[in-house]
Amino acid sequence: MANYVSNNITVVGNEKVTERMTEYIDALEKLDYSDTGGFAKTFYQNPVLGEGGGTMNNWAGENIGSKWAYFEHTIDENQIMVTSAWYPAKEFTMHLYNLLVELDPEVAVENRFNDETYDPTGGILVYKNVVFVNQDTSCG
Repeated sequence: MANYVSNNITVVGNEKVTERMTEYIDALEKLDYSDTGGFAKTFYQNPVLGEGGGTMNNWAGENIGSKWAYFEHTIDENQIMVTSAWYPAKEFTMHLYNLLVELDPEVAVENRFNDETYDPTGGILVYKNVVFVNQDTSCG
């Protein structure tokens, strides 16, 4: 069984970004709990899904950064919790930035993550087309 990683994703942007995030959150809140395929379809045009409707591991690894990911809950406006397997959702964080930067060149997407065993823990910030990663793996 995979370790669960909590990804606290916060978006800071203009009104257009807030409107788009509201659309995303509205769609996410309609999904069944742990719907990895629905999560992917909310943000990606052609995710590769298996027979049961979940994301295929290879596709998810390349596009999300982990074996799978699903929407956990809304924390606040422009802030969501996403659960992923084994690794933080780094590629998803970058993808979300790329979706939103078209609406606001100053948008920032931050992902503060921690594994259920606290290894790894850290953060990812995407701002002005630069990805900053701070990860601590010394806890395990």
